[in-house]
Amino acid sequence: MSVANSRRTGRGICLALAGVDAALGIAAAAFPNAYLSLVHSGLPEREFPIDWVVRTGVLWLMFLVFELSGALSAAPGKWFFCVAMLRWMEVPADVAYGVLARGSTPLAQAVILSAPAVNALAGALLLASFRKESPPPAQPER
Repeated sequence: MSVANSRRTGRGICLALAGVDAALGIAAAAFPNAYLSLVHSGLPEREFPIDWVVRTGVLWLMFLVFELSGALSAAPGKWFFCVAMLRWMEVPADVAYGVLARGSTPLAQAVILSAPAVNALAGALLLASFRKESPPPAQPER
C-alpha cells in the first residue's frame, strides 16, 4: 500500500471513529438518562450509573480530539499511533463491559460484544498506517 493510500485509510478510520465517539460522547455526557434508557433499558432508573456514564462520555469526547487530529492533520502519523493505542486500550475494557453490562438491550449487547473486534482491527490498521507514514530511520552502513 502506498503512503497516500495508507494516509487515506488512516484518515477514514479516524473520521469514522470520530463520528461514533462524537455521537456516543455527547449522548452519554450531556444526556445520560436518555443514553441509559436506550442502551440499558432493562435497568430501573434508580439504578442508573449516571456518574459512570458521564465519565465514559467525557472519555469518548477526548478520544474525538485525537481522532479528529488524525483525520485533519497535515502530518497524521503520530495521531494514527495515538488513536491505535487508544483503540487497543478499549479492547479489554470492552470485553469487561460485555461481561458485566446489566440491563442492556439485545441490540446494545450485540454492539458491545462486537466492539473488541472492531477496536482491535481499527488499531491494527491505524498502526499499519502509522508505520507507513513513519518508516524507521535508515541504518548507517558499517
